[in-house]
Amino acid sequence: MTDKTGRKNWLVPVLVLVLLVGGSLLFRAIFPPFTPPALPDANGYDDFCRAAGRLAERTGFYREMSPAELQSVVEQNRPALALVREGLRKECQVTLNWSGDRAWLDNVHEKNLNAMRALSRAFSAAAWQANRDGEIEGAVQYGLDTIDLANQCAQGGLLVDRMMAGGVHYAALFSLQKQVSQLNKTDSMRLLKTLQITPLRLEPPEAVLQREKAFFRRMNGVLQTMMMTGVIREQHKRSLEQMEKSDTQHAVLEKLLQTHIALHTYQLDHDGQLPTKLDALVPDYFVSVPQDDFSGNPLLYRTTETGYRLYSVGADGSDDQGLSLIH
Repeated sequence: MTDKTGRKNWLVPVLVLVLLVGGSLLFRAIFPPFTPPALPDANGYDDFCRAAGRLAERTGFYREMSPAELQSVVEQNRPALALVREGLRKECQVTLNWSGDRAWLDNVHEKNLNAMRALSRAFSAAAWQANRDGEIEGAVQYGLDTIDLANQCAQGGLLVDRMMAGGVHYAALFSLQKQVSQLNKTDSMRLLKTLQITPLRLEPPEAVLQREKAFFRRMNGVLQTMMMTGVIREQHKRSLEQMEKSDTQHAVLEKLLQTHIALHTYQLDHDGQLPTKLDALVPDYFVSVPQDDFSGNPLLYRTTETGYRLYSVGADGSDDQGLSLIH
């Protein structure tokens, strides 16, 4: 009897130890250790946030403004955009408060996200004004600056930062598309070559998700995080799929814009005539026919009575005149 009792007394702490070790290993497998990166000494992201605070209040309404108001707003925003350009020359990393709580996320971080969106609109407003003034080279540069902003404003951030950067990138492409019809051949070819070497470069989805898991584990605490493991895993799976789909869409939008520029340049070289097929753009403008990342086939192109229709099949893979940058 004593031996059995002693054996039970011995087994209990061993089982407890096994459970603790197993639980610890399982937790580390689900939530691997993560050390927050050190922020750059001179962080361009801080310049972005400061610049946003100096923008004219009505910047986002630039399309509705009178010429006089637009000019006034753009002039007021010039120092802020100069500060953004200064920040773009530095290393940039989203400033995350790893000791913060939900209030910090909802207030401070949300404010910073809105600041990046506001800067994107400020660049678009400046490009709009430059286009009105016939300063197409300046308008193009504002669009290229916006691409740089998209590439820098989400580095080291969370999923929501990455999604926001995608919106900034789309605004940049749309702004540049508006300038194409007024480009001469030299400027058109220069822009095409520039875009071919400056794609959207966001952090890999897996790296962002790993950071996001670590950030919210610190914010919510170990116990709550473990209780929500199943929900978190499913959310992250959907987020990964969403990011991969978004990355494909942005790659396609870049190719649509590049092809639009190439078609414009082709017209300049051929007395206004359009090619019957995209194959005609090779090799003078492209090394190979622009591909649709959604289908693995060339982008869809059709001439019309008034010009042409250029588009991607989109995420559904159907030729229903899906994804297009030109409206």
